[in-house]
Amino acid sequence: MPAGHAGRRWNVVHLHNFSVDQCLKCSTCNTVCPVYAVNEKYPGPKFLGPETARLKKSKPVAHAAADYCTGCRQCELVCPNGVPITHLAQEAKNWGKKQKGIPLRDWILGHNQWVSSLASRVAPLTNLVLGLKLVRRLGERTLGLKNRPFPTYHRPFSFRHKGVRNAERKVAFFTGCYGRYNGTGVAQSVVSVLEKCGVEVVVPPQKCCGVPMLSNGLIEEAKNNAVFNLKVLHELVEQGFQVVTSCPSCALSLKHDYALHFNLPQAAQVAAHVYDISEFLWHHGLLQEQELKPLKKRFFYHQPCHTKAQGMGSPAKDLLSLIPELELAVREQKCCGQAGTYGFKKEKYDTSWAIASPLFQDVAACRVEGIVTECGMCSLQLAHGTGKNVFHPMEILDQSLKG
Repeated sequence: MPAGHAGRRWNVVHLHNFSVDQCLKCSTCNTVCPVYAVNEKYPGPKFLGPETARLKKSKPVAHAAADYCTGCRQCELVCPNGVPITHLAQEAKNWGKKQKGIPLRDWILGHNQWVSSLASRVAPLTNLVLGLKLVRRLGERTLGLKNRPFPTYHRPFSFRHKGVRNAERKVAFFTGCYGRYNGTGVAQSVVSVLEKCGVEVVVPPQKCCGVPMLSNGLIEEAKNNAVFNLKVLHELVEQGFQVVTSCPSCALSLKHDYALHFNLPQAAQVAAHVYDISEFLWHHGLLQEQELKPLKKRFFYHQPCHTKAQGMGSPAKDLLSLIPELELAVREQKCCGQAGTYGFKKEKYDTSWAIASPLFQDVAACRVEGIVTECGMCSLQLAHGTGKNVFHPMEILDQSLKG
């Protein structure tokens, strides 16, 4: 595994080999769970993870509350015994969906790439329709989609190789669905920053990382996507490419979930070469070698849960600190409550908003011009709750490099 990855806190134990007796019943996981803190009906990760797994020894168990797990992974970060709590809760959620079936709404949200691909082809019309209050009210009444802002769509990100070739460092950029269809400016900034640092960039064929599918019970579809992505990325890794992504959930999926959920060949080999874009730039010291122009601005920095879950520190914050005159307000890192498709669901919206409220209050107290965060869905929630403009770290760094 490359240097710089050694700090990752992985304990990849395949679920069928996991002994629930590793859980000490200490309840540390409950103390950091954002849902447990705001939803009195939620029994917490200890019950939905290892306790439910114990019950399953005698008979299959489905608990309705399992669907309220956001998959933030904070419980796994604090567990003293390395119990894969989120993944055990995911099994309970999957069993429940097998019994009840998958609602149309969850099928739509799970097939995010397919839906986004269609929506982005007629992006102006899509954005106009999704912005109509009548349409959003109908979506809430008929599908259970919360009447709230949705992501803005753009024409799909198109990459044309114009930059560095045959460089010492070369990366395959896994854009993810958000970078391809919603945050196309983020994807452009990633390529721009890498090429300014002398890195050769390719954008390989790719499918959704599978996180929205797993969250909505579409297990086989997620596995099929994982098989496709691993085949493509493994070939590139064999050619000396590192894999970078600007989406924390994509990074976590490629680094961790393909091995844990599906036990796929090549998953571990590819995972050893996957970096978050900020992690890659910081680890190789690439921006320390560049002339960064001053940006006299004050931003609030929010670290997404799936960035924290990778156990790599705060490379985005470290990189931004290199920009002269840029001021970052950093507070205790709290969950934004969006959790991908979670915050779009009518019955989960109140929980999502309650989780995010302390974070919104922090932003208001810091009196900033905008917010910086690595996650597209966190961006949507933060803009919704604060009214501030939200940027990806690569957009700010790209701006500083361009002067």
